[in-house]
Amino acid sequence: MKYIKQKILLFVLLLAMAMPVSVYAAGEGNIDNGGGGMGAGTGTNFWSSHDEGVRVTVIRASDGAVASASIDLTNKHPTDIRVHFG
Repeated sequence: MKYIKQKILLFVLLLAMAMPVSVYAAGEGNIDNGGGGMGAGTGTNFWSSHDEGVRVTVIRASDGAVASASIDLTNKHPTDIRVHFG
């Protein structure tokens, strides 16, 4: 009996993987429709290589309200922080 259940489960999994399903994202990727940017490209606007990071905020899907405090994730450990906006 156990062997038959395993074969049925394997068949169902293979069948599920064999049927392609298309999924399309809807909506704007940026919560506030973007903005910011790098200015007009003057000498004061620059991007330091390897200084990547992201700010993460959890948003409640039902009403779009902020559901958590924002956290910043980065690949660096800066030691010269003068102002913290969190």
